[in-house]
Amino acid sequence: MTPGEVVIHRIDLAAERPDHLAPDEQERAARFHQEIDRRRWTNARSALREILAAELGIVPAGVPLEVTNFEKPILAAPCDFLHFNLAHCEDIMLLALCIDGPVGIDIEPLERAAGLSGCEETFCHPQEIAALPEGEEARNERLLEIWTAKEALLKAAGCGLLHPPEAVWIDGEGTRPGWRSDPPLAGIDGWELRALDDVRLAGHRAFVCTPPGSRLRFAGAHS
Repeated sequence: MTPGEVVIHRIDLAAERPDHLAPDEQERAARFHQEIDRRRWTNARSALREILAAELGIVPAGVPLEVTNFEKPILAAPCDFLHFNLAHCEDIMLLALCIDGPVGIDIEPLERAAGLSGCEETFCHPQEIAALPEGEEARNERLLEIWTAKEALLKAAGCGLLHPPEAVWIDGEGTRPGWRSDPPLAGIDGWELRALDDVRLAGHRAFVCTPPGSRLRFAGAHS
């Protein structure tokens, strides 16, 4: 990977893969009650270690993962120059990598849109609510776009939903909407939101939040 780019990996969590879990990760995996949840989490963490190891030139077991106070996984020093963020949706995982600064990514199924009807005031800025389209289907799809974009943005900031999502305004539609926040989001001033449009993401909405001017590159799919 080179400066100025964000690399997006799509991982199939249904595929079998080597188990690269550390002992504490194995303990966490064992606590899942449902086998499908255990498999998805194990495959996601193993894939994360594989991809980060390839970028760092080390073995997967040697990838120094830790979590922030907000439960965001990050790389510990001396590997903390490589920023990453991941998102899951059933058997799909997206992983964004960047060396220029924090990055955030989110993916949601289109079928979730109907469930957001009537929830506008819990996560939308008043300006967003005022601009929602009239038709129910179009309104719900717009709500899903707003939610997904905000998730990516707040994950890049490292705070998640501890920052009130209704304090963030996604300004405009399309593949590169603007945004603003009051109170401000520290550490990502000028960061850009990008909608991810890829055939491998059919049936989903996905956004990534990147440092200014970043080029996006999709890596090969990981099965």
